[in-house]
Amino acid sequence: MSDVVQPLVPILMGAAPPQGQVSSDNFDRANNADIGANWDSNTGTMKIVSNRVEASNLSSDAVETWNADSFGDDQFSQATLSVVSDSGAESGFGVGVRWASGTTKTGYWAVARVSSNAVDLYVAKFVAGAYTLLGSGNADFANGDVMRFEVEGQNPNITLRVKKNGTTVLTVSNETSIGSGRPALAYSSGGTINTPAIDDWSGGDN
Repeated sequence: MSDVVQPLVPILMGAAPPQGQVSSDNFDRANNADIGANWDSNTGTMKIVSNRVEASNLSSDAVETWNADSFGDDQFSQATLSVVSDSGAESGFGVGVRWASGTTKTGYWAVARVSSNAVDLYVAKFVAGAYTLLGSGNADFANGDVMRFEVEGQNPNITLRVKKNGTTVLTVSNETSIGSGRPALAYSSGGTINTPAIDDWSGGDN
């Protein structure tokens, strides 16, 4: 009886899980009163100065949302704090998550000011313009530190997490208000006496 060679049957291993959408902007372009076509102003405006982002008006809040891609509800927004704000309480530069795509002031932000203050990190929300401080702490953010702001879950178990250079420094749990939106850049006004700036942004699915 002749030997029969059976064809090899490939064994399909479990496919790697799909990677979430991640986008980025290094702002390396000419000075401009607009930070770019991939950004929409939700509140106030920001500008490009020396390859980084500043608020156009230091006396007014500003939020710019990323419009070039779609993200899941669990998302992050991250940037380098090039110049940390020297400002009053509950103010500074930072990043946002789940921000409304239009001009309704709704979303979460995390902002930081210089670490010489007893409290230098704030997490807050706006719902149709109404402001609520959700958490604060002292994280000692300095020029060049990377802030990452993450959100996950839905009402009544939304969790917000701030990381400094990869280490979690503040967590807010059991939040209920905002279920979806865009990653963002955020500036909270409040007696700023220097010109804070932010750079090297990334955002996407968490």
